[in-house]
Amino acid sequence: MSKGASFNVLFIGYMAQIQKEPQVVHASLDFVSGYVTLQADGGVVYVPRIRDLRPFVSSLRQDIDELRKRSGEECCEIKVSHGNNTLCFQRGGDVSQLLISSRNAVQKLGRY
Repeated sequence: MSKGASFNVLFIGYMAQIQKEPQVVHASLDFVSGYVTLQADGGVVYVPRIRDLRPFVSSLRQDIDELRKRSGEECCEIKVSHGNNTLCFQRGGDVSQLLISSRNAVQKLGRY
Protein backbone atom coordinates (compact mmCIF):
# COMPACT_ATOMS: atom_id res chain seq x y z
CA MET A 1 0.00 0.00 0.00
CA SER A 2 1.07 3.54 -0.54
CA LYS A 3 2.36 5.67 2.31
CA GLY A 4 -0.47 7.01 4.43
CA ALA A 5 -3.08 4.59 3.06
CA SER A 6 -5.33 3.20 5.77
CA PHE A 7 -6.96 0.31 3.94
CA ASN A 8 -6.33 -3.42 4.28
CA VAL A 9 -6.81 -5.84 1.41
CA LEU A 10 -7.92 -9.39 2.19
CA PHE A 11 -7.61 -11.91 -0.64
CA ILE A 12 -10.07 -14.81 -0.57
CA GLY A 13 -9.61 -17.13 -3.51
CA TYR A 14 -10.27 -15.08 -6.64
CA MET A 15 -11.75 -12.21 -4.67
CA ALA A 16 -10.40 -9.20 -2.78
CA GLN A 17 -12.09 -7.31 0.01
CA ILE A 18 -10.93 -3.82 0.88
CA GLN A 19 -11.42 -2.88 4.51
CA LYS A 20 -10.83 0.34 6.38
CA GLU A 21 -11.42 -1.10 9.81
CA PRO A 22 -11.78 -4.76 10.86
CA GLN A 23 -15.06 -6.43 9.93
CA VAL A 24 -16.20 -3.53 7.69
CA VAL A 25 -15.87 -4.25 3.99
CA HIS A 26 -15.78 -1.11 1.82
CA ALA A 27 -15.31 -2.83 -1.54
CA SER A 28 -15.33 -6.34 -2.93
CA LEU A 29 -13.74 -7.26 -6.25
CA ASP A 30 -14.28 -10.59 -7.96
CA PHE A 31 -11.34 -11.16 -10.31
CA VAL A 32 -13.08 -13.97 -12.23
CA SER A 33 -16.38 -12.27 -13.04
CA GLY A 34 -15.16 -8.67 -12.66
CA TYR A 35 -18.07 -7.85 -10.33
CA VAL A 36 -17.50 -4.93 -7.93
CA THR A 37 -19.43 -3.87 -4.84
CA LEU A 38 -18.44 -0.48 -3.43
CA GLN A 39 -19.88 0.86 -0.16
CA ALA A 40 -19.66 4.59 0.50
CA ASP A 41 -21.47 6.97 2.88
CA GLY A 42 -24.97 5.55 3.01
CA GLY A 43 -24.99 3.87 -0.37
CA VAL A 44 -23.73 0.92 -2.36
CA VAL A 45 -22.59 0.75 -5.98
CA TYR A 46 -22.95 -2.57 -7.83
CA VAL A 47 -21.09 -2.96 -11.13
CA PRO A 48 -20.82 -6.31 -12.95
CA ARG A 49 -17.58 -5.35 -14.75
CA ILE A 50 -14.74 -3.56 -12.98
CA ARG A 51 -13.92 -1.54 -16.09
CA ASP A 52 -17.38 0.09 -15.83
CA LEU A 53 -16.91 1.30 -12.23
CA ARG A 54 -15.19 4.61 -12.93
CA PRO A 55 -17.46 5.64 -15.87
CA PHE A 56 -20.61 4.71 -13.93
CA VAL A 57 -19.65 6.65 -10.78
CA SER A 58 -18.61 9.62 -12.94
CA SER A 59 -21.93 9.54 -14.82
CA LEU A 60 -23.92 9.83 -11.59
CA ARG A 61 -22.93 13.50 -11.27
CA GLN A 62 -25.14 14.21 -14.29
CA ASP A 63 -28.11 12.76 -12.39
CA ILE A 64 -27.55 14.59 -9.09
CA ASP A 65 -30.80 16.62 -9.27
CA GLU A 66 -32.87 13.49 -9.88
CA LEU A 67 -30.99 11.64 -7.13
CA ARG A 68 -31.63 14.46 -4.65
CA LYS A 69 -35.31 14.46 -5.55
CA ARG A 70 -35.52 10.68 -5.18
CA SER A 71 -33.79 10.78 -1.78
CA GLY A 72 -37.04 12.21 -0.42
CA GLU A 73 -39.16 9.27 -1.58
CA GLU A 74 -41.18 7.32 0.96
CA CYS A 75 -39.42 3.99 0.42
CA CYS A 76 -36.51 2.88 2.61
CA GLU A 77 -33.99 2.35 -0.18
CA ILE A 78 -33.70 4.13 -3.52
CA LYS A 79 -32.29 2.17 -6.45
CA VAL A 80 -30.97 3.84 -9.59
CA SER A 81 -29.78 1.72 -12.50
CA HIS A 82 -27.93 2.49 -15.72
CA GLY A 83 -27.90 -0.75 -17.66
CA ASN A 84 -26.47 -3.43 -15.34
CA ASN A 85 -24.85 -0.86 -13.02
CA THR A 86 -26.78 0.09 -9.90
CA LEU A 87 -26.59 2.64 -7.11
CA CYS A 88 -28.63 2.02 -3.94
CA PHE A 89 -28.92 4.55 -1.13
CA GLN A 90 -31.03 5.26 1.92
CA ARG A 91 -33.94 7.66 1.87
CA GLY A 92 -32.93 11.10 3.09
CA GLY A 93 -29.26 10.40 2.48
CA ASP A 94 -26.76 13.09 1.54
CA VAL A 95 -26.49 12.39 -2.19
CA SER A 96 -23.66 14.87 -2.73
CA GLN A 97 -21.54 13.25 -0.02
CA LEU A 98 -22.34 9.78 -1.39
CA LEU A 99 -21.14 10.77 -4.86
CA ILE A 100 -18.00 12.43 -3.50
CA SER A 101 -17.07 9.45 -1.34
CA SER A 102 -17.82 7.03 -4.21
CA ARG A 103 -15.60 9.02 -6.56
CA ASN A 104 -12.82 9.16 -3.94
CA ALA A 105 -13.06 5.41 -3.35
CA VAL A 106 -12.82 4.72 -7.09
CA GLN A 107 -9.70 6.91 -7.29
CA LYS A 108 -8.12 5.04 -4.37
CA LEU A 109 -8.97 1.67 -5.91
CA GLY A 110 -7.31 2.79 -9.15
CA ARG A 111 -3.99 3.21 -7.34
CA TYR A 112 -3.71 -0.48 -6.43
